[in-house]
Amino acid sequence: MRIIIAESERFPELAKLYTHTVIKQGRQLLCRYFDAHPQLNFVDSEAMAHIFIGSLVSYVLAQEILYGKEIIPLEYDRLIDSLVNLVINQKHLYVSNLGCVKSFERVEANLLSVHKP
Repeated sequence: MRIIIAESERFPELAKLYTHTVIKQGRQLLCRYFDAHPQLNFVDSEAMAHIFIGSLVSYVLAQEILYGKEIIPLEYDRLIDSLVNLVINQKHLYVSNLGCVKSFERVEANLLSVHKP
């Protein structure tokens, strides 16, 4: 992956091939899994697959390539457990986030009323 990223500008076809054969295939596989489990209640399985895979890629980059395991160690099992927990409890999180959005809107309205010209 390191070489693909480093050489993607010079060899865009190589980067596109990697994206098509690895990234796209992995995302489609995970989407099919999510879609086969409607009890997960995902609004957008493709976006959820992107989030899931992105978390794994971020982990590898930060922990393995950028020496994060020496500076900010995080056990792989903790990441996976948290991702699975996030996926399973995502409906609850969505409801909670709606409450946060409404709270933010109230704060924003209050700030705007204070700063009216």
